Amino acid sequence: MLLHPRLQVIHDHAEAVRAGRVPCGCTICPRCQGIPDGFKIHDRRQRTYRVVIERLVHSVSALVVRWKCGLCHGTFSPCPDFALPYKRYVRDVVLDFGARYLGDDAMSYRKAVRVEGLPVFYDSGRDGAIDERVLAASTLHRWLGWLGRLERTLHAALRLPPEYR
Repeated sequence: MLLHPRLQVIHDHAEAVRAGRVPCGCTICPRCQGIPDGFKIHDRRQRTYRVVIERLVHSVSALVVRWKCGLCHGTFSPCPDFALPYKRYVRDVVLDFGARYLGDDAMSYRKAVRVEGLPVFYDSGRDGAIDERVLAASTLHRWLGWLGRLERTLHAALRLPPEYR
């Protein structure tokens, strides 16, 4: 079965986690700021992400790795590449809808959450049935507010002394 590329990325990540082939990608422990010899997989947990394909929101389960620091024995869970922290929708969906809104001065939130002028519905998960709910304009509003706050976070981090960066 051929999957949509956005779904394939999540599926491949879940398979890599199951097989223990996912790298940590961290060099500094986010808990103690130390540099351990390495991080060990501490746990795996399931997380549901939402992906918009054409005009349908799909809920997809994936695995998130919980890593353990060799120095402080603290645990942490970095986001997979396709995800954003604290967001259920995958990164590409948030950025695509945000770019659509920000790229056109005449665009409204209501128009931006539509695909080809039609609403985006949720997949009910039952035999391909479509749920009555639609992607809300307020969702895009929250995403853009969250993305805007990231810039302030970055600027605050750059003001930190070098030993804390």
